[in-house]
Amino acid sequence: MELKLKNIKVLLSASDETYCYEAVVYKDSKKIGLVTNQGSGGCDNQHIDSETLNEINEWCKKNLPSWTSYDGEQVPTDFEMFCANEVELHLNKKELKKILKKVAIYDQAKNSIYTYPSYKPSSLWGDKEWGRFKKNKDQIIMNKISESEALEYLNKAN
Repeated sequence: MELKLKNIKVLLSASDETYCYEAVVYKDSKKIGLVTNQGSGGCDNQHIDSETLNEINEWCKKNLPSWTSYDGEQVPTDFEMFCANEVELHLNKKELKKILKKVAIYDQAKNSIYTYPSYKPSSLWGDKEWGRFKKNKDQIIMNKISESEALEYLNKAN
């Protein structure tokens, strides 16, 4: 089963304990419904027929990794957690696009991302130009690695 959220819209100003969002749900490339959350800490509103929703929840539990709760308990992933992860991924991708418009450095030792807002990366830069931003071997220039790798470092830093 291929499960996707598309047309994700997040309203950060209305997000309190959870993200206030809405997204269209696709299963095997077919639109099957809508998922929303009001952002006040409550559960998602899943506008999907119950039979399909049960099938999706079972698939999530069998095929997606479990997660660790605040008390250390391993919890199987359900559709609601899948949606929360997808919204988080969507927001991180948006943030990464903004970050990579500047020179961005991930510092492994400090688990932090630093940007140089005055500098816009150039494909014409050689090692000398990039080298002036890298202060030690624990730093990775995010502009010079793949988007998926940069996203992993962003997730670590967050």
